[in-house]
Amino acid sequence: MQRRFFERAKSIAGPALVVIGTFILCERLDRAAIQLSELPGNSGAVLGALPAAIFAASRVVQALAADHQRFLEDFVKQILLSAWPLLLVMVGTVWSRVRG
Repeated sequence: MQRRFFERAKSIAGPALVVIGTFILCERLDRAAIQLSELPGNSGAVLGALPAAIFAASRVVQALAADHQRFLEDFVKQILLSAWPLLLVMVGTVWSRVRG
């Protein structure tokens, strides 16, 4: 009986996680698209973005050269922080396919 309860809970929570994850992901993508669409319209932002991008790239290269392990750990952490809505969708998909 307890096993059946957990299977039902997973089958309910699965689609809920898919919906929540998809909603959050769409909101983030929408926000990013708005920021990107505003960038070319503001020539001062474009001119300021190039030196900032070069500086950021040089910092990434310095970090990579200084400590490979720490760089990879930080990189994976940033990827996971950015992609957690996708993790919700994946877990929800797996849970919604659980059959008793």
